[in-house]
Amino acid sequence: MDEAPVDSPGTPVVVVGSKGRRTLDPQKSSVEPCDFRSPALLSEGDLRRLRHQQNEFARHFAAKVSSFLRLEFTVALTGVTTLPYARFTGALPDPAHLTLFKMEPLTGLGIISLPPSLGLAITNRMLGGRGPAAGEKPEERALTEIETSLLEDFVRMLAEEWCRHWPEGRDAPPLLVGYETNGKFLQTSPENTTMLVVAFEVTLGERAQTIQLAMPFAVLEGSIKRPSGVPSPKKTRPAGPVPDRAALARHAVTAAVPLPVVAQWTVAEITLRDVMNLRPSDVLEMPADTLSKTCVSLTGRPLFIGTAGVRDGRVAVRLERRLEDSAGGTETPDPAGLA
Repeated sequence: MDEAPVDSPGTPVVVVGSKGRRTLDPQKSSVEPCDFRSPALLSEGDLRRLRHQQNEFARHFAAKVSSFLRLEFTVALTGVTTLPYARFTGALPDPAHLTLFKMEPLTGLGIISLPPSLGLAITNRMLGGRGPAAGEKPEERALTEIETSLLEDFVRMLAEEWCRHWPEGRDAPPLLVGYETNGKFLQTSPENTTMLVVAFEVTLGERAQTIQLAMPFAVLEGSIKRPSGVPSPKKTRPAGPVPDRAALARHAVTAAVPLPVVAQWTVAEITLRDVMNLRPSDVLEMPADTLSKTCVSLTGRPLFIGTAGVRDGRVAVRLERRLEDSAGGTETPDPAGLA
């Protein structure tokens, strides 16, 4: 059996590039791994613009945090890539400090991933501590509610500065929507959604760690693909008062919290003996205008007087007037007056 000939060291090697071009000098070619599960959505021009933009963000953010903490804080860009949502969230450390934010007026939620040990070091510094020491083992645990509240100023600063470097995020500050400690519990996007993931190495004191920011690629694609010098399309704001940003942030977090609403009437006063003698099938007589004096309470606090009735086959209450606290010089409901 004949053996295949072995090329001698002087034999030229033909290298075929991705565009079909052939070259005899392998030194002028670079071989890079290709992941066919993550199609390349960023061209070389896109990556060049993104790296420049994110390096600008890193410089500005590092200066702000250094002034805020009165301690040296450096930020260096380490990677810009696109990943499916499932792969990104599955690779997040556990535990992690994950912040969900919304870049107004765009749709979709972004994710900020911070190592818990970095959050603990920042809160320690904010409370007057010296920050992380050299050789000190970082503490990896989920942050408490108090620590999360303290860290919110830093996270808000990070989100605002990052969004400010996108044309769409310059008009309004972002909203912090919520927090999570495990990426497997996140459900902000479908699993196959392509995410733009930007990674930074941050150094606080003498400890270097990695933070990541991710946003659905489709949300930012217009800015990424827009050539340099071409302004973003202007969006007109609807006429009316400017909304309270803090109120909108609170609403985004608490909008889904269920609250009990109670509609009730006050029956005429009866003696304790009559109450003890009440039995099923007994009838309690009520004034004829009782339905028009329905008191509507929210979490136990009377707020409205309304009229009870039937609408579309269901019992309903039409709110007639609002009851306000007597401390503010307004009306407080009188149970006896509703009888």
